[in-house]
Amino acid sequence: MREPRFTTVLNSSKNALLTPANCILCDTNNSYNSMACVDCTKDLPWNTVYCNQCALPMDLLENTSDICSDCLQSSPLFSYSRTAFHYQFPIKQLIGAFKEQQNTLAGTLLSQCLVHQLLLDDSLLELPPEILIPVPSHKSSVHKRGYNPAEVVAQKIGKGLSIPVAEHWILKQKKSPKNQKSLPAPQRKLNLQQAFTLSAQGLEQLHKFYRVAIIDDVMTTGSTANAMASLLLGAGVREVIVWAIARTP
Repeated sequence: MREPRFTTVLNSSKNALLTPANCILCDTNNSYNSMACVDCTKDLPWNTVYCNQCALPMDLLENTSDICSDCLQSSPLFSYSRTAFHYQFPIKQLIGAFKEQQNTLAGTLLSQCLVHQLLLDDSLLELPPEILIPVPSHKSSVHKRGYNPAEVVAQKIGKGLSIPVAEHWILKQKKSPKNQKSLPAPQRKLNLQQAFTLSAQGLEQLHKFYRVAIIDDVMTTGSTANAMASLLLGAGVREVIVWAIARTP
């Protein structure tokens, strides 16, 4: 893969680039009605071979099943997952710019790519979700960043696919510890189970929906999605699916 120049997207301020004339990945002239040129779009690490349940990237030549060994041993509560990308260069840098540098232009590009992938997926055409629920951020994180990245992604997906978004039906009442990713799986699971709660509106409305999609920026172990799925299923939802921009290996 050739290495795009990232100075445009990573060094721009929140409102510096609203209608870029050049590709935001390599800064070359972009004559198409898109933020990324055709060459850069092709070079992106699309997640095309994956576990059907947790979207873990899988080598087509080494697996005879579309379900990874972890999901076969312990099936998650959500039915299936879809992600657009592997969490690697340059997607990792773009997500970092979106989440840590308030670069909403990067978030828009990533969201558009996820919509593109979902429109190619038969599961969307056959069994579309009735509503989208973004993974909530703790209020302190929203105050510091100015927005919840998953909520931004959900709004753009909802607009692109004409699916409504429920923004505050699940709340994050406990901030995740900074070392969450380094903790043993049982401890991570316990922390997440205690982190989320249903709002009054969620309790009142969720039982009316059969299929709900959880929206996130990055899917790692699936523990967050599983904790949210537990709440949704307990509230009366019949099926939970997961859509995210990227999946870690």
